[in-house]
Amino acid sequence: MSRLIDPDLVGGKGHPTINFKCTRVEAVEPTQWKLTGDLTIPGVTRPVLLDTRYCGQAKHPFSGKIAAAFRAETAIDRRDFGVTWNAAMDTGGAYLGERMQISPAIMAIRQDSDESGGRP
Repeated sequence: MSRLIDPDLVGGKGHPTINFKCTRVEAVEPTQWKLTGDLTIPGVTRPVLLDTRYCGQAKHPFSGKIAAAFRAETAIDRRDFGVTWNAAMDTGGAYLGERMQISPAIMAIRQDSDESGGRP
């Protein structure tokens, strides 16, 4: 299992995080959107499309602010991001598949204008 934190795998020392910067939002339904943006796995940035849905909102138990939850999904070919390590199994097949599912859970906490410190 220590192989899973090696530098050449996503989540390992060489790729500890991935980042997404949204460039476009397209409403599909009142609670579903398609987010277009740039996904960066350290060293490589590629455009992706995230299918996103609204899951609900509630008062945050600690801050008392309104928090909204969202779920997003996309799939990438990890090789497009320079993540190429693999090994052959004894049956001849690859140990890891090329497709990687990314499913972030997102919590957005409302910031009231009076708490922004004068920022818009």
